[in-house]
Amino acid sequence: MADESTPPVSRRREPSKIFRHLGIAGSLVWCGLLLLYALRAWAKIKGLEPNELGDLCAGAFAPLALFWLVLGFFQQGQELRNSADALWLQGEELRNSVEQARELVNVTRDQLAFESARLQAEREEAVRNAQPVLEVRLGGNSSSHQSPSAVRHDVLIINHGRDCTDVKLLVDGKEWLSTPLLGSGKGLSTSLIVDPQTPDREHHFEVTYLDGQLVAGRAQWSVVQQGATFHIIPMQPATRD
Repeated sequence: MADESTPPVSRRREPSKIFRHLGIAGSLVWCGLLLLYALRAWAKIKGLEPNELGDLCAGAFAPLALFWLVLGFFQQGQELRNSADALWLQGEELRNSVEQARELVNVTRDQLAFESARLQAEREEAVRNAQPVLEVRLGGNSSSHQSPSAVRHDVLIINHGRDCTDVKLLVDGKEWLSTPLLGSGKGLSTSLIVDPQTPDREHHFEVTYLDGQLVAGRAQWSVVQQGATFHIIPMQPATRD
């Protein structure tokens, strides 16, 4: 069953010349009948007064004028229907254009979202690749000259990631040592001296640096002293400020 919203094909473009041909044919037939009547009643017509002849002509051609009037009415209605169909088709084309534009906008939005996500992923990857990966290790220990019972523990900070510059090591908030460059695979060594007779305590280690993109970052650890031993507790891996 055809969609009622779609105009029939036969209604979309009916040629108006059908009405014109019908009018011409009807006029010719009517004029032929008038001519035949005039030939048969010529003697009567010839003797009519001018006003009577005018009445005869008015009566003879009035049906023809009415016929053309009716044809014009139907033709005008057909033209109106054609115009309505043309407007309907234009509306359909406009609606299709709007749908296509909406689809294009959706595709463009998806492409922009994809490109934005890709760029964001590339930026995050670049940030990750620019970061050092710092690890604190405890080395060997030895006796300290400061006290007979004191023990010196070696502490090594190793960089497993990207080179970093302007490196500073802070222990308990005080700058302990610094280096202009801590390359990948390189280490930074220091030591802690602990007297087992002192109460247990916690040391806060912090390394500040500039990463591969020259952006400031830091990493933090806690080193817990228990008697003569240490335990490392990671607090914050290398990250930007």
